[in-house]
Amino acid sequence: MKITILNLTLICLFSIAVMNPAQGTILRVNKQPAFINCTNPTLCYNDLATAVNAASAGDTIHVEPTTNTAGYGSIVIDKPLVLIGNGYYLGGAGSNPGKQYHVGTSYLQRIEFNHGSAGSVVLGLDIREASGGNRGIYINDNDIEIRHCIVQAIYFVNVGAGNFALDNIRIQQNTVIADFGFTNTNVLAVTNLLMTNNRIGGTTSAKNSWSGIMRNNVFAATVNVFSGMQVIDNIFQWSFPTHTLEENDNTMGNVNYNIFPSAPSWFPSGNGTNHIIPMASVFGSAGSDDGKYQPLSTCNICHTGSSTASEIGMFGGLTPYTLSGIPEVPSIYHLFAPPSGYQGDSINVTISTKTN
Repeated sequence: MKITILNLTLICLFSIAVMNPAQGTILRVNKQPAFINCTNPTLCYNDLATAVNAASAGDTIHVEPTTNTAGYGSIVIDKPLVLIGNGYYLGGAGSNPGKQYHVGTSYLQRIEFNHGSAGSVVLGLDIREASGGNRGIYINDNDIEIRHCIVQAIYFVNVGAGNFALDNIRIQQNTVIADFGFTNTNVLAVTNLLMTNNRIGGTTSAKNSWSGIMRNNVFAATVNVFSGMQVIDNIFQWSFPTHTLEENDNTMGNVNYNIFPSAPSWFPSGNGTNHIIPMASVFGSAGSDDGKYQPLSTCNICHTGSSTASEIGMFGGLTPYTLSGIPEVPSIYHLFAPPSGYQGDSINVTISTKTN
C-alpha cells in the first residue's frame, strides 16, 4: 500500500518547533484545512483569536505561516502569552535565503495588548497588512516585549479612565515600517522603555514623561525626544530640513556616540561624542531588505565609534539585529523527505536545524 509522507513531515516540523524555553502549554495555529490531522487536535486551531481565547496565562502559541497578508487578522491579548512566528524576508526579492525551510510568513493585521497582558512576548511575526488602517501593535500594559518582528507601527495607548503609566516595555531587534510613538497626546508616562537594535522607518516620538534608552537603532525619519531618554549608538539617516533629531530641551548629556548625516542645529561646537558622516559612506545599496542596513566595511567609525568602541547601529551592541527576524528557537533550514512510500518500507528523512 502506498502512503503519503505529509503527516510525518508535519510531526517532524512540530517536534523541532516546540523545543523552546517557554513554559506552559504549547498551542499551534495554522489556516491550512488539512491541519485537522494535527497530532493533538485539542491544541491545534485554524483561527488565532480562538487560540488566544482558549490559551491560559503563560501558554505559548506557535503562529504558523499564512498564504496572504490578511493572515490571522486582529487579536486582543489580555493575559500573559508568548506568540512565536516564522520570521520575514524569507523568500523572493530582497530576502535572506536559507534562514528557514518554510519561507512563508506569519501574517497578522493588529495586536492590542490590553490590561492583564503584562508578561507577554511576541517574536517572528509580520504585523503589516498591505492596506487598511489600524495596523500594527498597540500597547496598554506593563512588561511587554516585542522582538524579531516586522511591524507597520507601534503605539502606546495608555490614556483615559482606568489607564495607568506603563513600565518595562522592550522593543528589540524589529523592523518598524512606519511610526513609533503614541496615538494621543494625553498618553501617560512610560518608564524603563528599552528600545534597541531596531530600524524605524517613520517618525519616532517620545513625551517628556517618558524615560528609558534608545540604543543601537537605525532611524530613517525624525526622532522627537526629551532628556529622560538616553540616545546612544544610533544611526540617523535623515537630514531634512536641517536635523534628524529634535532634542526638545536642548541638552546634550543624553545624546552620545551616534552617527548623523549632518549636525542638528542645536548641537554644540564639536558635536560632543557624536559623528557626522554622509549616509553614502555608511550604507550601500546592495543586500537584502534588512541586511543593507549593516554599515559598510569601509566606514571605520561605524564599526568602532560606539560607546563601547564597537559597531554603531542595529547590528551592534549586546543584542544585534537578526536577519529576517528568526526567533531564538531551533529552526528547520533544510528538510528532505520523499513525497510517498510503501507500507513496511523504511524511508530516509533529512532534517537540518540550527538556533539563531
